[in-house]
Amino acid sequence: MADRYMYIPSIGISFVRLGISQAAFGMAIWSPRLIAITMLNADSICRCTRAQVRHWHNSRTLLDHALAVYTKNAVVHYLWASTTPKTKHRDSP
Repeated sequence: MADRYMYIPSIGISFVRLGISQAAFGMAIWSPRLIAITMLNADSICRCTRAQVRHWHNSRTLLDHALAVYTKNAVVHYLWASTTPKTKHRDSP
């Protein structure tokens, strides 16, 4: 569930990767190869975000996805049950 909070820190990780690749390969910061690598990285992050957004619509969709991925997780089962709307039975006062 914490994957939605990782995209902002991943921007910093991308800058670190940019600095490492610049130091390791001796590329100038605006070299065409480095720009292409950066654009491919940004494109992959955007595609992952787009794929995950549909699971983040609300708590129920997020927990449905979590249950589909991790079927034997008691915490997710508990949270899923707590998001189920409580219905009033006819017999209850």
